[in-house]
Amino acid sequence: MYYSLLLLLLLLLLLLLLLVLLVLVLVVVLVVVVLVLVVVVVLLLLVLVVVVVVLVLVLVLLLVLVVVVVVVVVVLLLLLLVLLVVLLVLLLLVLLLLVRKMVITSVRRSGRAKLVVLQQLLSRVYRQLQLRGCGVHTLQLLSCLLRVQQQQGDTAAATTAAAAAAIHTLQLLSCLLRVQQQQGDTAAAATTAAAAAAAAAKRMQTAARLIRKYAPDVDAVGIRYTQETERNRKRDRKRDRKRDRKRDREEIERDRKRDRKRDRKRDRKR
Repeated sequence: MYYSLLLLLLLLLLLLLLLVLLVLVLVVVLVVVVLVLVVVVVLLLLVLVVVVVVLVLVLVLLLVLVVVVVVVVVVLLLLLLVLLVVLLVLLLLVLLLLVRKMVITSVRRSGRAKLVVLQQLLSRVYRQLQLRGCGVHTLQLLSCLLRVQQQQGDTAAATTAAAAAAIHTLQLLSCLLRVQQQQGDTAAAATTAAAAAAAAAKRMQTAARLIRKYAPDVDAVGIRYTQETERNRKRDRKRDRKRDRKRDREEIERDRKRDRKRDRKRDRKR
């Protein structure tokens, strides 16, 4: 009996050991499984984090690209607007230049027409008044100058000449009035006086209107005329000096030749 009990105890102990071993094995397996699961979960979390980071980076890049595209589009639109504004300004400038050219052309045409009428009036007065010593030659010169300046298109100088011609026309009428008064022709003198008054008003108004409207640069023309006159005067003086020097050299050379010829003749006589 005693041995049987021992055997039972041993069997029980073995069973207990087996149970303990089984429990330990189970615990180890469970721990390993848990560790594997934890590692898998951590790896999955890492993968998720990486995916999220990649997605965030992709979203940021997409946002940056969208912002860049929007900025580029806005800049291009601004450039297009600037180009359109520049084109509009250029078109306006071209239109203004065309309008200015048309206005200047029309003004020049109307101014030339008025100057032609004034020149015709001056020519008629010159043909009617053939008086000596009363500025007829001055009026003739001014009429010729007016005609030449009209042909050259110099409206400013033409208006200046027209104003001067109007003044000399009044001088001619005044001379004619004095002559008729001296001759006792009262009716003709009255007619001439009326003509002089009308000519004074009309010529001066016409000259002032022409100078004011069609020749705003009369002062510039006068300055240019003065400069050209000064240049011509300097050129003439230079030409005269050069011609005088040349004439002096020629005279000196002739004197030398004459003296040498005379000396040779005198030497031959000796």
